[in-house]
Amino acid sequence: TNKYYKIELSVNKATEGQTVTIPNDSITGQEVIRILNKQLLIEGIDNFPGAYVTYSYGERQISLINITPANVKITMPASAARYHLKDAPYDMFCIPYEDNYEITDDTTNPTFTLVSQKLSALNIAQGMAEALGTNLYDIQLLPFCPFTGYTMVNDHKMSLNCKGDNLRYTLLKVGSTNQSLIVWSTASSGNAIVNPNVNYTENLKLGNQCDKMRIVSPNYNGIYEFNPAKNGGLQSLYISFTYLPYQPFIRIKPQFGGIYAPSDGKQFDDATGLICQGDFSISYLLDKWKEYQIQNKNYNKKNVLPLKKALRNLKKSKVNNYFLFTQLIANIPYGMIFGLVMIILTNYIGFSVSVASIFIIICNLAGSFACSLFNRYGTNLSVRASTIIKYGSRVIAYIIAFLMPNALSFIIAMIVAHISTRILDNKVNGTYINRIDTNSQFLFGNIRYFTLSLGEGIGTYLAGYLLEISFKTLFLGASVLTILQIMMFLNLDKIRDK
Repeated sequence: TNKYYKIELSVNKATEGQTVTIPNDSITGQEVIRILNKQLLIEGIDNFPGAYVTYSYGERQISLINITPANVKITMPASAARYHLKDAPYDMFCIPYEDNYEITDDTTNPTFTLVSQKLSALNIAQGMAEALGTNLYDIQLLPFCPFTGYTMVNDHKMSLNCKGDNLRYTLLKVGSTNQSLIVWSTASSGNAIVNPNVNYTENLKLGNQCDKMRIVSPNYNGIYEFNPAKNGGLQSLYISFTYLPYQPFIRIKPQFGGIYAPSDGKQFDDATGLICQGDFSISYLLDKWKEYQIQNKNYNKKNVLPLKKALRNLKKSKVNNYFLFTQLIANIPYGMIFGLVMIILTNYIGFSVSVASIFIIICNLAGSFACSLFNRYGTNLSVRASTIIKYGSRVIAYIIAFLMPNALSFIIAMIVAHISTRILDNKVNGTYINRIDTNSQFLFGNIRYFTLSLGEGIGTYLAGYLLEISFKTLFLGASVLTILQIMMFLNLDKIRDK
């Protein structure tokens, strides 16, 4: 329905009072609680002391509010129109993640001003991830800003100090309104100092035993604790970070003072402090079709025909229809032999299940080897010669198995069937598939595989019927249909579209 809603929960606190009469002085406390739970006002009981009880409760109201989604337009700048990282082989951009946070490009005379929102920033990041596909390595929610040069005007306003520098940022608009922006960084690592200036004025003896300060990772995956009494409070936090896809490095270290103060006045240059670990990535969806379009630069949407038009073009072609019918006939004898291959090898030839499995693997390996030989030495074979070699070898093997029904002839027929399935397919089938109009090849391929599956199913059904007559009859039926298949393939060159 293209309608979006948000759920809003409102809580109102109210206080009321009522008189509750207690039946007698000897009543137990639990009975009083029971009376209070049952009803706060008991009437009709005289001559007993009473109490005035106040109670508070919260009223919760859930509202379903229809919202209109904003269509944020993002035009990613070309490589020459944005800043790049100097210390990494990829680019990195930042989106401010804070509610009601004012951002400008200049403190005194800005060319733009916008107010950031957390939900908007998150939706924009996820939309960009879907559009960019694998060109975007990762999206992370991180605690410290990786770009420099900005000024904090106050707790709710930032100036980028980049007026006229269009390489620094890209504005994200809803219509003509600035919704958010992305800021391009020039370094993926950096350092910062935060000065909380917390002086410790409590009882040192008591604080030494009882007080503790704790620095916690934003994803709650790690903590670092120290004693503020011994440290003399907390004057500064030293921050160092290197932002990487999937596993960023962030370290937060307090300025050590008090009895922890280094003797030379320099801070410890070691791993002391909190090292933030774990996953900072946010979840997002990938659009595989858009990813395909990005990776295939020659893709042109105009070249993809609508389904009805593509079907109509395929239907009008006599070559297409004849080739598909040939594929149907070709896969009937294939299904007769391969549809019940395990039953044939175990019940009729006498192999165990394990031996039959090994036999099939060896046959497939032999087919792959024969296919590589034909690809190397059979490039000059014509389509007619390739058809006769590919399917004629099957006919000969099937007829021998029918005329001389013994285990050896059956095994040879199965080996030939496996090998011939793999060889010269690019000559026999590929020659005609490549003739299909490029705009309709994807649809034609799906129809072809459906036709092949249908033929294989018919062949499997016929195999079960022929096995009830005799085992050698299966090879007779397969040879007859394979001969018909050869005739149809050889006649395919005579079919022409007007």
